[in-house]
Amino acid sequence: MTCSAREWCGHMKYNTNKDVNRFIKDMLGRGWRLVSHNKHIKLQHDNGSIINMATSSKEGKLSRKLKNFKATVRKLEERC
Repeated sequence: MTCSAREWCGHMKYNTNKDVNRFIKDMLGRGWRLVSHNKHIKLQHDNGSIINMATSSKEGKLSRKLKNFKATVRKLEERC
């Protein structure tokens, strides 16, 4: 399953946390596309970079996880 922000995926709920959900929707608008969405969110950038994120908030502190995820995304976007 692949989709972009212009398709129906813009209305999906990717995570129960509103901050994570908002950030993922923002990523879809910046050239990322959803490749898979099961227990992990798998996103691919136009430059070929792929990133995974667990959808469960049980793994450590969610705020720290989101901060690290944003930093990783920023580094991947700078590569292009």
